[in-house]
Amino acid sequence: MNFTEKRLQEGLTHHQSGNFPKAEKIYRAILKKEPSHPEVNFLLGTLKLQTGVLPQAEKLLQNTLRLNPNHISARKNLGIVYQNLGKQQEALTTYEEFLTFEKNDPEVYFLLGNVLYEQGQMVEAIENYRKSIVLQPKDAEVHCNLAAALHLENHLSEALQSYENALSIDPNLVKAYSNLGALLNIMGDYQGAAENCVKALSLQPNDADAHMNLAVIFLLMGNYEKGWKEYEWRLALSKNKVLGTSQPIWNGEALNGKRIYIYSEQGFGDTIQFVRFLFEVKRRGGYVILACQEELCPFLRGFDAIDEIICNKDDAPLPPFDEYAPLLSLPGILGTRPETIPSFASYISVPTELDEKWKKYLEKDTSYKVGLSWAGASGNIFNRYRSCQLKEFAALSGIKNVTFYNLQYKAGINEPLDSPEGMEIISVEDKIADFTDRAAFINNLDLVITVDTSICHVAGSLGKKTWLLVSAVPDWRWLLEYPDTTPWYPDIQLFRQKNRDDWSDVFEGVRESLVEKMSEKGIKP
Repeated sequence: MNFTEKRLQEGLTHHQSGNFPKAEKIYRAILKKEPSHPEVNFLLGTLKLQTGVLPQAEKLLQNTLRLNPNHISARKNLGIVYQNLGKQQEALTTYEEFLTFEKNDPEVYFLLGNVLYEQGQMVEAIENYRKSIVLQPKDAEVHCNLAAALHLENHLSEALQSYENALSIDPNLVKAYSNLGALLNIMGDYQGAAENCVKALSLQPNDADAHMNLAVIFLLMGNYEKGWKEYEWRLALSKNKVLGTSQPIWNGEALNGKRIYIYSEQGFGDTIQFVRFLFEVKRRGGYVILACQEELCPFLRGFDAIDEIICNKDDAPLPPFDEYAPLLSLPGILGTRPETIPSFASYISVPTELDEKWKKYLEKDTSYKVGLSWAGASGNIFNRYRSCQLKEFAALSGIKNVTFYNLQYKAGINEPLDSPEGMEIISVEDKIADFTDRAAFINNLDLVITVDTSICHVAGSLGKKTWLLVSAVPDWRWLLEYPDTTPWYPDIQLFRQKNRDDWSDVFEGVRESLVEKMSEKGIKP
């Protein structure tokens, strides 16, 4: 054994025993003399991966492969580095290259499945998870991730079985209990969903996902006392905005003229729905500063309970304030229960000039004017459940003296809508300037028929008669104890789906109600 080999073995011994500083010192001493030694580049790169110094790990492992393209362990570790750096495409390519050398590594199939999952390629992720399981059937985490992918592909029974497989291997896998809770919620087993979330929390009390899954179950069931408390855990999830300030969060006490900063944190619909709580903040003596989405600023600028409105921008400095609260924390702070939700016939109004614009545009249409929206934002994981296809509205074709207008954002601009046979849907998208303009158009319709998206909150806040098509997998705000009404909006009527993925019964009810409503108005359908 020559001197370099002896020193390398000494460094490796320290490395394997966890003495990383000593190992690194030896590896660097070797590289100083032999910078093109592939194995030392590999070992130091691996050490940097283990200690989280990813940029250095990336460079060293790239060096290894430049010196020895057939070093498959370096290729695998480089893929892990890319994945941890968020370089998903580079990770995917590196794992695929690894599999051309070695086709029987279950961990790489698992890691590749994870990359594909993050990229939204669920079918391919499922394929790789299954390959990993064939090679290593007793890895609980692979079964758990397979279940999550199956869930997103709507293969719910298979997902359920995969979670059960994971827990039979590892009865203490917190993620499996939490995710199983979310799955059972989708499947309508609310008791089972809650039990699994509670089990997850018994194993890991600070698991934010389990708390959030439990929150939506409590809120859906109308248990707002527990639900709002659990809902605060959303702020512990990385996707949610947390305000970096030393100022205190408001606890609901009298403000006596203090400046309170309220910031929106989720979608347009959430902001519109929850600004109602600002009336109570104002009543308790607050000078209310609302930071919200830029698109909503004109719509909310005239809102009575707002003293100052700021358009959310990541680089914008915070204004001076005494206390603050996330907008969706207000119902919890205020102790809101279903029966005490502030409910108004309308609480937002549109600018008079825009209202007049659309009134004039529609004045020649003497028919019953109905706005339609059939899909929510594609980024929402529940979109596949809450949305329907435009073709489902075929049940409304053949009704006379009604004009249907498209409310679907950007639909019908570049190409005609694929309307159901015998049903014309007019699109005015090319005439709508912005969010506030859209609200003014909605305000001049007779009725809105929509799935669970921001359109229902716009219409509800304006006091516009609205029929909301609610999935059999309802969002928590459409409480189960209210079959066809909602305490959030007095002018919204719910049409609930009986069976997941089947809207036929909903549209049968909508057609009957539309004919009846038109007859009441003296319009022959």
